Amino acid sequence: MANHSKPGYAGAEIPPLKRGQNTRELFPVGPFGAVLAPVMAIRQTGAIPDDLSAVLLERLPDPDGWNGVIIGQQHAQPVRICVRDQTHFAVAHPLLFEIDGFPVRGVGLIDAADRICFFGGLRGRALAPAPTSRYEFASHQILLRRPVSLGKPKPTLLSNRQAGTDMYI
Repeated sequence: MANHSKPGYAGAEIPPLKRGQNTRELFPVGPFGAVLAPVMAIRQTGAIPDDLSAVLLERLPDPDGWNGVIIGQQHAQPVRICVRDQTHFAVAHPLLFEIDGFPVRGVGLIDAADRICFFGGLRGRALAPAPTSRYEFASHQILLRRPVSLGKPKPTLLSNRQAGTDMYI
């Protein structure tokens, strides 16, 4: 039984091979999360497109963003990005994908021209011998590594006049 020390991972027993089966390919099951890295162009410039959409990936791209395989671009979902901490942004709302018949390996964010801008491996709570058809991500479970060229954010004062409180992000 595997036991991972990172949050978001749970141990899963590897099922025995079936007759005629020659591999033990396992797939994550939800709830899901992901930590996405920026492609090289975004790492170098820090320029993040305004309109990003989330997609599932059958194959992760190279670090430059090329050669990734997007599963069903028609299922792309627009996302809102917020600051999570000094090193990460987050998708600020839940996402749900329902896709049958594809082994999902990762998550990506694409721009309006369908170019991958951020990508990362799919993380689940356990492993199963067959891929699921429902991929659900809770709010703030898709994290984006902040490009180093953007530097550390300066604290910004947000006022909540209705509640009478101030907070720094």
